[in-house]
Amino acid sequence: EEEASHNEKLDEKKRILSGNKNNKKKRVHSLTSVLTARSKLACGVATKPREQIVNIDAADADNELAVVEYVEEIYKFYKLAEEEHGVFDYMPSQSHINEKMRMILVDWLIEVHNKFELLPETVYLAIDLVDRYLSKKVVSRRELQLVGIASMLLASKYEEIWAPEVNDFICISD
Repeated sequence: EEEASHNEKLDEKKRILSGNKNNKKKRVHSLTSVLTARSKLACGVATKPREQIVNIDAADADNELAVVEYVEEIYKFYKLAEEEHGVFDYMPSQSHINEKMRMILVDWLIEVHNKFELLPETVYLAIDLVDRYLSKKVVSRRELQLVGIASMLLASKYEEIWAPEVNDFICISD
């Protein structure tokens, strides 16, 4: 019996060393291997296995008011609208400002958002408005904060119940 137990232990060690698929030991990933895999995935060298997409509309299949039969068409419409109206890389066309200036403006907008305790949607919309405006018009460095203030004012009027007034934005600007 002792010899059988010893043989089982030897077999287990052989299985572990040979890399047998029945190995119950969890594989440890190094930081380098994780970063390499992410880089390959981001660059398109490796493809991520497609996960099963959950149909979130299945629960509403019997609800006539949910109009589930039009869901695919609605998604296609929004995808097309997103492609048509999306913001492109506008920085090469901006001669007076650069990415760092935009980053500083966005950080400042987030600070303003926190100071006035606005909804998260307000700052998201404000940044989107800034990007949309900058993709259409060339803006000088002096006018960049004004574009940010105007965007935050419009976004807060759209999203907030009690939007800050123009004077509030004037007082908080540099």
